[in-house]
Formats: sequence, C-alpha cells, structure tokens
Amino acid sequence: MRITQRLGLLDLINDVVPRRDQGPSVGHYILLAALNRALDLCSKLAIGDWYEKTILKRLWRLPKFAFSSQRFWAHMDRISSDAITQIEKNLIPRIRQQFGVASEVLLYDTTNFFTFLSTSNDRANLPKRGHSKAKRHDLRQVGLALLVTRDFQIPLLHRTYEGNIPDAKLFPQISAELIAHYYQITRNTPQATLVFDKGNVSEDAMEHLAVADAHFVAALSANRLSEVLEAPQDKYKSIPSMPGTKAFSTVVPLWGKNCQVVVAYTESFFTQQLSGIAQHMIKCRTKLFDLQQRLAKWHNGKAKGKRPTLKSIQSELKKILAPQFMSAIFNTCRGVIHLRNRLWLYF
Repeated sequence: MRITQRLGLLDLINDVVPRRDQGPSVGHYILLAALNRALDLCSKLAIGDWYEKTILKRLWRLPKFAFSSQRFWAHMDRISSDAITQIEKNLIPRIRQQFGVASEVLLYDTTNFFTFLSTSNDRANLPKRGHSKAKRHDLRQVGLALLVTRDFQIPLLHRTYEGNIPDAKLFPQISAELIAHYYQITRNTPQATLVFDKGNVSEDAMEHLAVADAHFVAALSANRLSEVLEAPQDKYKSIPSMPGTKAFSTVVPLWGKNCQVVVAYTESFFTQQLSGIAQHMIKCRTKLFDLQQRLAKWHNGKAKGKRPTLKSIQSELKKILAPQFMSAIFNTCRGVIHLRNRLWLYF
C-alpha cells in the first residue's frame, strides 16, 4: 500500500477516469483488485470480505458492500483502452522518479492466459484458440506482451492481443509503439538495450529497430547464420565468469546494419543435446528396424495387405527421420532398393 501512496496511484487513475459523485472510485476498485491479487487472491464475490479484514477499511472508510462483484464489473466497464494507455504513460515517470529504476536493459516477452469462456460467448473479442504456452489448446486464451526492466521486472509497457496471434506476427505490429516507449523511457540513457528472444524476430520488426537506431540483443535461429556456426573450435575463448562456456564474436551485415554476432558454446547445453540426440537415434533405429522387417516379409512373399510403393516407403522414412539431426546421421538415400519389383531397406 505504501508503494501506491508514494506513486499517488489512486489520484493518477481518477484523473484519467473521473469518479462518480459518491462511493468508491475506479481507482479504488483497481487498487483493491491489484493488492488482493498480489497478497491473497480471491474471487470478486469474496473481495469485499477480504477488504474488511485489511488496513484499507480504515484508510478508505468505505463499507464492504460497496465492493460487491456487480459494482466492481460496472466500474471496470468505465475504463477504455485509451484510458489504460494514458494511465500507463503517466505512471512511468513517477516510477522512475520515486524509485530510480535503471533502464539500461529492457526485456520484452509475451505470454498467454487461458480462459474458461464459452465458444458461444461473442462479447469478448480477444479470447481465441491458439498455441497455448500452458498446453491448454482446447481453451480460448488472451495474449499479453510486456516490456519490463531487468531489475525487479517492473512493467513499463503492456499490450493485450488476440490469443491466436503468434509472437513473430505480433512484434511487427507493435514495433513502432515499442520503439516510441523505448525512447520515452530511455531518453536520458543513450546506451539502453532492448532484449527479446528469437520467437519475436521478423524482417519487418528488425528493420524498424535498425532504422530507429535502437540498441537491441536478440537470439537468432541456427539456420539464420549457419556459416558462422561452422567456425573452428580455436576461435572460441573461455569466459572466466561463466565456467564451462566458450564464445566468439564477429560482425555480420543484417537488416542494413553491421551487427555484432556472438556464438556461445556451453558444456551443459552440449551434454543435454547429446543426450537428446542419443534418445532420438534409439527411437529411429527401432522404427527403421521395424520397417526393414516389414519389407523383408514382402520380399519373402509372407506379407498380406496393400503392397508398399517406393514413394510410400520414402514418405515413411521422411517421417521417421524428422527429428533434428536424424536425417544427417542416418543415410538412407541408397537404403531403399528397387529390385525385381520388390522393396528392400538396409542401413
């Protein structure tokens, strides 16, 4: 509660969303919901009972029935998207002034939250079915993009979006807004750096960042700069502060700029990859052996059912060797032999 008082959050919200003549303001409802969620999450039906047991009752001198579920949602309907954006914009300078939050590094990422809204509920346009990070693909979800500080992960920008929009498609849509907030937040910090993962990398978004001359750190997929990954081991240098890690850097032209690319090798990640490859190899060998046995039955005239074709066998091989690196480890391009109208596989 002291943090909200230092920020003057109640008055800040009420300046943007005017209160009614009597009773709690929109600011009261937002603060109550935020504090309850942070300290002792309960339903909106029970939030009035929770309020009465806290210091808020003494500070605000409002009756418990004023925070009923119905009144809560009625006040939430008064807050427009533009009002939320304005509150966020007005709050950032206060956070920096009161707490001196460092903005040398800003982190951007997205997530989504599944809901239990019915498919027939057409009042909400954000919840959609998409790739759920909680593996609840059967439910409608809402996406959330956040720009936060590295220290204490304080949100500086947020954006809610439809649950069926993938990260790489969203990032270009909000890149202009992100850059504007980036400069608003970092105008006194010329070396501020924006950090995000490879799921947000797209040509349009990266060109926007490059043209805006923004500092950024982003991960790239291995096939993006495969020639850099082929560098010999003697180029990698140990990093004293990170035992078991080696790295080398080089300059590569990307998106019209000369970008510093850092390639890192870690023993722990290599061990995990090696274990994963070994598991895939065992599964592939088992499936290939089963395929070989089935083809052997056809070769000996002991099989029943539809006769396999060269095309069907090649298609099955492609599925078997789909896991990463398997097609390079198992050489089957000569393993399917067409001999006397019979199919045979060896490896």
